[in-house]
Amino acid sequence: MRWGFYSGNIYFIAEILLAELIFLYPVPKRKLFALRLILSAAVVIAMAAFTPRITVIHSVFNDLFRFLLLFSLSVAAMGLCFKLKFGALLSMCSAGYAVQHLSYQASRLMLRLPVLTDFSSDLLSRQRLFEIVVMSAIYVAAFFVFGRFSAKNECYKSNDMRFNVLSITTVFICMGLTRFARFFGESGNVTNGIYSIVCCILALYIQFNLHKLYLAKHEAMAIERVRTEEKKQYEISKNTIEAINIKCHDLKHKLSAYDGKLPRDELLSLKNDIDAYDGIIKTGNDALDVLLTEKSFKCKAEGIALTCTGDGSALSFMKTMDIYSLFGNAVDNAIEAVEKLSNPEKKIIDVSIESRGDLLFFSFTNYCDSAPVFEEGLPKTTKASEPGYHGFGMKSMKLIAEKYGGELTASVGGDKFNLIIYITKP
Repeated sequence: MRWGFYSGNIYFIAEILLAELIFLYPVPKRKLFALRLILSAAVVIAMAAFTPRITVIHSVFNDLFRFLLLFSLSVAAMGLCFKLKFGALLSMCSAGYAVQHLSYQASRLMLRLPVLTDFSSDLLSRQRLFEIVVMSAIYVAAFFVFGRFSAKNECYKSNDMRFNVLSITTVFICMGLTRFARFFGESGNVTNGIYSIVCCILALYIQFNLHKLYLAKHEAMAIERVRTEEKKQYEISKNTIEAINIKCHDLKHKLSAYDGKLPRDELLSLKNDIDAYDGIIKTGNDALDVLLTEKSFKCKAEGIALTCTGDGSALSFMKTMDIYSLFGNAVDNAIEAVEKLSNPEKKIIDVSIESRGDLLFFSFTNYCDSAPVFEEGLPKTTKASEPGYHGFGMKSMKLIAEKYGGELTASVGGDKFNLIIYITKP
């Protein structure tokens, strides 16, 4: 083992740390993050500068040990700065290593081009400068292609074992196989460099597309869970409304026996109270009637005016649970928006059903105090404090619309939120 100062290690560890930040920047930070990052980077760079070299075995193994050690130091440094489980941390850092390695190989290959032959044979400092320029360009591209995708989809939150395996495979391929080529005198070979770049790009592509598939599966499971809960709620609401109306019908008959025995005003007050719970909304569709009647109870309690126009019988070709889910989520969102309003005159929700040729349109309109934040054309949930299954209602509605050959669009005009859904008649 031989100790000494190695400037190459400083460049390598700095490149690794920067590449890892492409994927780690959205991760929750530990306290005193800036100080931690500066101190961790300084310590790791200092340790890298004096990393010992093992000289008793082949140089391939020497380099492999050295790069594994440096990579491990970078993972440790990031672990001190970011709040992340080890599996996810390793996955993100491995993605960073893949970016660094393909950038390095790309700069090496470009220096072999005939137009840069004289330049590459010149001073090492000029080669380093060229390497920095190429790497900077590739790092920026990697940030926009992979980094922002990772941040948007919160890839760092996944602890799927497949990511961990893929991360280890990425490191092994990039640090192991490409360096074992030296056994066959292929160090610096153009084919070996291209192979390294392709391996890194494929590893990144597979890693993040695997996460995309995981997200799609998780989303489908969440939506299915929501639909299951909605089915249970529908059965409960249907039975409850039926029971309430039976009781209201009986109470009306009993009150008639007190006609003339109670003060007129008191009798009318009691009848009005009963009527408030006896008003089944009739649209021509049983599922829609149950849903709107259920929501009307809540609206009356909150001082919200809920109106529905149109012929519900036009929905007869739709499945009961699709109707309940589609209209239920839309009305729930509208109620959530208008119950926050201070002006009672704006606590209005309008629902309409309109048939136009082969299309059936459903529109939901309500006032709102502020425009929602849109993501991919859909308003984001405001229930950030309740992680559960919130946020899937709008996606569920969109899927139902697409199921019937339609589409969902949401927009804000002035102080009104408009949700329009159209489907195709069979």
